[in-house]
Amino acid sequence: MLGLLTASPRRAWAQSSPARRPSNSGTVSATDLVTGIVYDSVTRAPLAGALVQMRAEGGSSRVFSATTDSAGMYRIGDVPPGHYLASFFHPALDSLAILPITWRIDVSDSITRTTLAVPSPATIWASSCHSASPGDSTGLLIGHVRDADSGRPLGESVISATWSEIVIDQHGLHNVRRQLASTTTDAGAYALCGVPADADVRMHAQHGASSSGVVEIAALYHGLVVRDFGIGSSEATTSAVADAGDSDTSTTTSDAATIAQRGTARLEGIVRANGGAPLRDVDVAIVGSDARGVTDSAGHFMLAGLASGTFTLEARHVGFAPAHMIVDLASHRTSTVTVTLGKQVPVLSTVHVHGRRLESRFNTTGFLERKQREFGHFLTQRDIEQLHPFSLGDALKRVPGVQVISTGAFGHSLVMRGGNGFENRGDSNPPIHPCQPAIYENGMRVYPDTTGNIDWLVDIQDVTGLEVYTGPGQAPPQFQGEGCGVLVIWTRPIQ
Repeated sequence: MLGLLTASPRRAWAQSSPARRPSNSGTVSATDLVTGIVYDSVTRAPLAGALVQMRAEGGSSRVFSATTDSAGMYRIGDVPPGHYLASFFHPALDSLAILPITWRIDVSDSITRTTLAVPSPATIWASSCHSASPGDSTGLLIGHVRDADSGRPLGESVISATWSEIVIDQHGLHNVRRQLASTTTDAGAYALCGVPADADVRMHAQHGASSSGVVEIAALYHGLVVRDFGIGSSEATTSAVADAGDSDTSTTTSDAATIAQRGTARLEGIVRANGGAPLRDVDVAIVGSDARGVTDSAGHFMLAGLASGTFTLEARHVGFAPAHMIVDLASHRTSTVTVTLGKQVPVLSTVHVHGRRLESRFNTTGFLERKQREFGHFLTQRDIEQLHPFSLGDALKRVPGVQVISTGAFGHSLVMRGGNGFENRGDSNPPIHPCQPAIYENGMRVYPDTTGNIDWLVDIQDVTGLEVYTGPGQAPPQFQGEGCGVLVIWTRPIQ
């Protein structure tokens, strides 16, 4: 649970120092002046745009205030001598779920210089995680989850982070998927403690049936990252579903049901090269949706009909490394961004390769042969990549005849229609009973945990193929279940 930081005047960081007036008159104004700097200990930089306020002790109604400039400096004049309580306000404090901290300042017949500061990452860690920071290799993710349109905090939302780690064990060297999940407070605040500071972390927020997109945090700056999430309400988001026909009949991926979040948000921007020149013919897309576009000769693009919330914008152009940017979208509004493709990569000229085709791993497992027989539903690695799924459950949401159910702690269970008719042989239309299918991984029967969570079975990034058999009798003899359909998962071999 995320704790809110408070600090007493004695414990808060406020460095006050009176500056003596010169003895020769006329060099300093006769009015008292309080000046100083507001410093952000998280980003290690002065904090511009902070509202500093002072109120005399004893319940005085008069408030003295000033706003910091671009260098984090503030100046409050005409302050009578006395004892004051000072605080500052800034959106950074809201994102960190920190209550305004109060400092005690003594103003005498002099110029008073006072430094105010956002608490350090170590202090925030101790308050949020109720322990000391374990070191440079572990960090903290903190922020809020709000309604993307109204800004209303979304309590009881699930925020998750996943990453991969290289593990050496009895099976050798391989990647292991790690995951942390937390539930937001009533104020929508969350904290994920113990996230690796040197790994690429993928984050995702979910509130009921609505969710944000998947965003990636490349590195935790000084062990702390502040990332707010917006989630579009179900009333503001619709789903476009393409006709897939009878779910029991085989379909290719192109014929499969296409579910795409739709809304009234818009995103426009310009894509430039590192030197500032606009780039044309850049492919731009919202990851996890079918919203795509291409820049014109001025590098401009416009994407309309988008769902509201926090998503990732991807830009791709030949000769440049792909760029990703986190965008926050709201209904009936146009958000603007500027994307820079800064890293150029070598481009090889066309290479013609001649050789004899060898059997691939899919040929040896019979995947392609079964796919050609047109029984069941098949997803190749390319099909899966085009869906941009966050988990195995996400990849299966678009498969006809399959129902993917959220388990609540950022997981999914799988239900198929079932109904093998064994108990109703005299009925030409036996009842259909939803049930969990049999699951095979690389030809071996596997079982989810007690909650039925299929996302823990494999990392979706390692999946190279999926076979889904929803109807009785569709599955081949080597993949048999209990009359409730079969899911076959193929993953890349461990190197």
